[in-house]
Amino acid sequence: MAAAQLINNPKEISTLYRDLSQFPSLNAVSIGPEVTTQYGGKYSNIYTEWAQRDLDRIEQVKFCRQYIIFHDNNAVVYAGACGNGSEIRGELLSSESPSGALKAVLRETKNKKGEDTQFLEVWDKNRKVKSINLTALDKHGKVYEDEQFGCLSWSHSESHLLYIAEKKRPKTKSFFESSAGDLPASTDEDDDGAGKVVKGDQFVLHEDWGECLVNKSTPVLCVLDIESCNISVLEGIPEHVSPGQAFWSPDDTGVVFVGWWHSPFRLGLKYCANRRSALFFVDLTGGKCETLSVDSSAVFSPHGSAQTSVVLCI
Repeated sequence: MAAAQLINNPKEISTLYRDLSQFPSLNAVSIGPEVTTQYGGKYSNIYTEWAQRDLDRIEQVKFCRQYIIFHDNNAVVYAGACGNGSEIRGELLSSESPSGALKAVLRETKNKKGEDTQFLEVWDKNRKVKSINLTALDKHGKVYEDEQFGCLSWSHSESHLLYIAEKKRPKTKSFFESSAGDLPASTDEDDDGAGKVVKGDQFVLHEDWGECLVNKSTPVLCVLDIESCNISVLEGIPEHVSPGQAFWSPDDTGVVFVGWWHSPFRLGLKYCANRRSALFFVDLTGGKCETLSVDSSAVFSPHGSAQTSVVLCI
């Protein structure tokens, strides 16, 4: 066996690191529906997402690549890549519809002021058919794209999208901050309803879920009606839990999700996977929320079966 070679030269070390950084890592895989050709052959498209460090741009870049697999039920006849990989710009989440005809994409860009703006796009094959500015609608805070809470789930009818976002909070300002609309006899409440401004709470601390989940404190379940572009924030979720990893029930009349208890504190969820959690179901027709599992264990990564209405969890 050859002895390991020790590299001490900084230039050689940087060259080796640059070479190793060119190997991408697989982030996500999506298998499309099975298609039968007119000659009886069967194939499926596989969509993959990869991450690779770009040392010159000093950032982690994402790119996608598609593969096609032909099979005869017993064995793979052919498998290969379709074209070259292409970089994904600003894409945080993506999900194909059950039929494979549509694709939803959560994208984040910078506006003219340099502020982050989130869009939810719907693609039909090679054209974009919907682009909803979630930031402008202001129904909620930023959408969760992390593996702990995040989801982008199509309804079985392909008419609605389900996702997780930060709960919208009232705007805050100082007692000593005045605006053009303030009058000498104005009260402490500037607005009513969604536009209410709370004075004196601009430095209130909102506990978040800790490392890698900073600024993620109170997630809410959101449903987008693709046809009307209306967004609904689901009600009836217990206030003592944070919902995440949600998906539709087989008949699209309800949503199944994992709920993590806030007590004794939120901090450290990502690296403490055995935190108290349970599986919940919220009925969209009546707004009732019920627990599907025991509430003294830990639940993670639930998956449903449309055929048997069975939910599997890790």
